[in-house]
Amino acid sequence: MESSRRATDLAQKRFDAGYVGYIDVIDSQRTQLEAERDAAQVAGLRYVTTVQLIKALGGGWNNPSTTPEAAP
Repeated sequence: MESSRRATDLAQKRFDAGYVGYIDVIDSQRTQLEAERDAAQVAGLRYVTTVQLIKALGGGWNNPSTTPEAAP
């Protein structure tokens, strides 16, 4: 993801200097967006699978108001 950010910065600098057309900037921005979107999807899947693993192992989260210690 960091490399796509650097590529976008480089494309913008090259455009500002007049070496390339704006299509190169747009293309690098598209690539950067795809990398960021993929990273977000992977992070989301990691969270989902972590919860599934905890549930499969018999773990879970208890609501403090329903635990025996909290009952009067």
